[in-house]
Amino acid sequence: MSVVDFPFEVVGTLSIPGLLGLAVWMILTGRLIPRRTYDEMVKDRDHWRAVAETSTKQNTQLLEGARVTTEVVRQLPSTREIEGDPR
Repeated sequence: MSVVDFPFEVVGTLSIPGLLGLAVWMILTGRLIPRRTYDEMVKDRDHWRAVAETSTKQNTQLLEGARVTTEVVRQLPSTREIEGDPR
């Protein structure tokens, strides 16, 4: 059941034990978490997002270097051309 599917009008008709049961149910199913846990999750997400962005930039630079190296190697004369072999 998602938050959108939850009938909020039920909350107004619940008694205190019913509300407590609802809170316990939300905690046990992971729909309600402590603020500290949420903040840690956001911090971890931001850290790994920064790592991924840095890694992507480095990979782009490495690929460009590899393209340049590949083109330089292709432009080098082959051993046959250096030794004068006509094949």
